[in-house]
Parts: sequence; C-alpha cells; structure tokens
Amino acid sequence: MFILMDKNSFVYGKIKRFCECKLGIPSQCVQYAHVQKAQPQYISNVLIKFIANLGGFTNTAFAQQTVKGILDNTTVVIGADVSHSPPGLKGPSMAAMTVSMNL
Repeated sequence: MFILMDKNSFVYGKIKRFCECKLGIPSQCVQYAHVQKAQPQYISNVLIKFIANLGGFTNTAFAQQTVKGILDNTTVVIGADVSHSPPGLKGPSMAAMTVSMNL
C-alpha cells in the first residue's frame, strides 16, 4: 500500500507499473488526505479493492447447496451499479454492468 500526498497521476502510474509489471504484485494507492480523515466508508472501499486485488471476494450470492441446484441449468447472473456525484457537485453519474453465464 502506498500513501500519496496528492493526486499525482505520474507518481501513481510509476508505482502501478513498477509493482504490477516489474514485480508482478498488486498495489494499492491511497491519498494522504483521505487516510487522515479515516472515514469508515473510505476505509471499507479501500479494503474491498485490496481484497479483490489479492484474488479474494467480499460476498456470496447463495449458500453452497443452493448454488448446486441453480447451476445445474443454464444460468445468467447480472450485476449493475450506479455512482452519482457528491451532493452539491454537478457531475455525471457513472453506470456499470456485468454479466456472467454458465452453459
């Protein structure tokens, strides 16, 4: 984990390239101002990203015995999320969607 003093994309890019391309290890960069505030939502988001970078997962959709019955048939799982600008700021909303299907 790297704590950056500001949003310097040059430094961020150097860190990411070195860690992931040269060393072959995941990295996580955070901004000092956000770390200093230590807001629970920020910490949670960073930890979720950290876990995902290490190949883990943060939740499951079904109990193991339920999955077996569902996945015996062709199944499509769709996930979607929308992120909005903070209150008071005019900015675009971002939407993302993912689909997974077994045959």
